[in-house]
Amino acid sequence: MDGFDLVAIATLGQTVVLTVTLIVFILQLRSQTKAIKDAAYQSVLDDYNDIVRTQVNRPEIGELLDDLVRYILHEKRWIDDASWREWATWIEVMCRNPIFTHVHTISRGMFNASFQEYLTGLMASSSVADSARSRAPKS
Repeated sequence: MDGFDLVAIATLGQTVVLTVTLIVFILQLRSQTKAIKDAAYQSVLDDYNDIVRTQVNRPEIGELLDDLVRYILHEKRWIDDASWREWATWIEVMCRNPIFTHVHTISRGMFNASFQEYLTGLMASSSVADSARSRAPKS
């Protein structure tokens, strides 16, 4: 074996080692990417399960979440005014419910700020109307 053969064998060895290293790196990268995706999926699934569990245990919170979604859809003009008026009427009735008022109070800062202001205004106006009704003479 002369010097040329040793250089060729060394170059071939380096090429094989480099190729194997790249293959291992690619396989590890794929595995890590899959693990990250699985972890993200599991996190979303856990959050979803928590939301469903909360809605089952506390239905009034579920109603509040539904109202929030409808309000945002109306604000973005994704539902028409006629549909919104139906929901707004229902929300106004719910604002007179003491449980709904309590959930609204304890959940401040958890939802869309303009929606919470909207509910607060409805609750204030319904409490004024209720107190006026209670003071009105009965016939």
